[in-house]
Amino acid sequence: MVQLLMLAIYRHGAAPIRLAQTQNLSDFNFFTRHAILEHLHFACRLVCQRTEPGSRQTIDVPDMNAGDGIPYVCHIHVRFDQLCGIMIADQDYPQRAAFQCINRFLQEYTDSVGEEWKEETKDVAARSGTSEPAFLKAVMRQWQNPREADNLLRAQSSLDDVTQIMRKNMQQILARGQTLEDLMRQSDDLSDVSRQFYKQAKKTNQCCKMY
Repeated sequence: MVQLLMLAIYRHGAAPIRLAQTQNLSDFNFFTRHAILEHLHFACRLVCQRTEPGSRQTIDVPDMNAGDGIPYVCHIHVRFDQLCGIMIADQDYPQRAAFQCINRFLQEYTDSVGEEWKEETKDVAARSGTSEPAFLKAVMRQWQNPREADNLLRAQSSLDDVTQIMRKNMQQILARGQTLEDLMRQSDDLSDVSRQFYKQAKKTNQCCKMY
């Protein structure tokens, strides 16, 4: 069965701002979920920053689960107005369905808040204590089964052509000379515990070798 981990909305820029998110980490060990969530935040902010407005791409984020070798991917769409939608799911989640889902929740978000998101200056969770709107949780539940959701959309409207969407890995979106470790050290999304968690996982080739 395909696995959908996170939906997130950001405002694009040199320092992307997290506007909303929801996630399902129930399949991960309880004691590792916080560290994994912080790494998801780091990955989302990084790919948002490195995706040009008006473009869509899929970034490979391999081996995030505990020793099972299941690769994950980050599907991202940055609109021309700088609003960014992200889905993190396993590699079996259909790309077409992923971008249909992103289009859906970005539209619901703008229908809900209008232009207010353009005025945000910090992560919404940092300001209000939560960034999980009810509509995004509902979208997450509906799109856990992409075949069912995609069939509904197929009946309602024509589907976007996703054949031209770029597919890359994390290393390909870094600037020349940059390393993930350097960016992790500089990131406010990661605590010292999460950085150490990543180093230990990479050393032992076990849980959360995300990149």
